[in-house]
Amino acid sequence: MKNHLITFILLVLSSNAFSKVWTITNINFTFSPDTLTINAGDTVKFEISSMHNAEEVSQSTWLENGTTPLPGFSLPGGTSFVLPSKLTAGIHYYVCTFHTSFKMKGVIIVKQALETEKLSSKPNISVYPNPSYGKLNISRANSLPMEIEIFNFLGERVYCSSSIEQNTIIELNAPPGFYVYKLKDNEKHISSGKITLQN
Repeated sequence: MKNHLITFILLVLSSNAFSKVWTITNINFTFSPDTLTINAGDTVKFEISSMHNAEEVSQSTWLENGTTPLPGFSLPGGTSFVLPSKLTAGIHYYVCTFHTSFKMKGVIIVKQALETEKLSSKPNISVYPNPSYGKLNISRANSLPMEIEIFNFLGERVYCSSSIEQNTIIELNAPPGFYVYKLKDNEKHISSGKITLQN
């Protein structure tokens, strides 16, 4: 039975060459790491002591150090896997139901995969500085009206403007972190890239 389970897991994991397996262990009464950020499609392997478990709970239950489970993942001690079907984009809160009095709990943040699309190369467009402290300069060779959208690591749009001129400075009021921008003009040419915001 164990060999069949391992074979099944390997087949699931090999079906997506871009997925990754992340490992969560425990150190005494603490999950390690207690906060993990992954991409949609990734798998999480729990390698925890048999005296612990990992039960997905709501945010409010997690904050109250409660144990009321959600229909999400529920893992015994030992080695277990949480497959991508149980790790939808968003934040997954979990606890060890035996040791909530020790505040043994953790968080898995699942970043939504952005659409993959063929992007035309636009060497005449510059977005700088990168990293940025909140202000971004956008410059390009042509003068066609342009639109910009900026997404956070969850795939949520945090900025949008349809009136980007030839040389524009925008101010992005967002927390520090990694972001993706998409630029489009009325000819539907698209350019994209990553930016980092710092404090």
